[in-house]
Amino acid sequence: MGAAFSAAVLAQTFPPYGPGYGKNNQGPTDPSTGQTEWTKQQVRSIEQSGFRSERTPIAPDIVRSRRSSLKPSNETLKRLKVQDGDLAPYREFLQGGGTGVLKLLPTIVCPRKGKRVDVECEIRRYNLWLFANSYSFQVGKYVPPVFGDFALVDGKVDSWDNRKQTILGTIGDVSLQDVTLQSEGCKFLADFAPATTVEGVRDQAVKIANGVTDGRYTYSRIVTAELNNTIVMRSIEYSTGEPAASPNADVIVAMRVIKKDADGSITLIWKELDRKAAPALVLQ
Repeated sequence: MGAAFSAAVLAQTFPPYGPGYGKNNQGPTDPSTGQTEWTKQQVRSIEQSGFRSERTPIAPDIVRSRRSSLKPSNETLKRLKVQDGDLAPYREFLQGGGTGVLKLLPTIVCPRKGKRVDVECEIRRYNLWLFANSYSFQVGKYVPPVFGDFALVDGKVDSWDNRKQTILGTIGDVSLQDVTLQSEGCKFLADFAPATTVEGVRDQAVKIANGVTDGRYTYSRIVTAELNNTIVMRSIEYSTGEPAASPNADVIVAMRVIKKDADGSITLIWKELDRKAAPALVLQ
């Protein structure tokens, strides 16, 4: 079974998500394939290893031709730097194992006139998209949103990767020191039993995308990044038996928004609560 086939199956397994996703937002179904228009777009985007949307570079070939675009720019690195003063109240917490700090930057909108492209703006946009807008706890680094656990989109933490089962929830103004797998807001994530068949995973994904309520909390694929609010996440990157760039882990993480900047960026401190091998997805 080829990697392209596995990617296509995964893209069909997880419906496409994003702001405003719901029961009626998948577009018409092609009777010859049984796929919605959104699903077909996601299959194509996965196979091409990139997204085509208003939030991604509109001229990737031009941008990639610039060698400087293949590493974080000085501007991106400067904006990602977290000030010591912002971390001062959390120094003791960050000395513990399985903790860290993370800053996400919003992408930018580049002006265009017809087919004319502002290449310099697109280079900046592509750099942010690659190295500052999305993060993967699977590999422990910034990645394009299509490969991340979540991305910063319009002030929200949003899961774009349609090859993962990602569940996000907010549990309020709760200190990370007090958050464990047994905490009230984390129990749903810890107890969630991931399906392993394509049909089962798809059903779970649709329910999560439309919102699942458990007690006082609601979980979905997208949450608002509110200051001094704690976000909990479970991200399951299923194994398909094919070679993978990431370790196909199943992780639970708690994150707290400690700063929101005027440019739309957010700074979070985080604590990993659990990590284990992800289950295998039965593709038959």
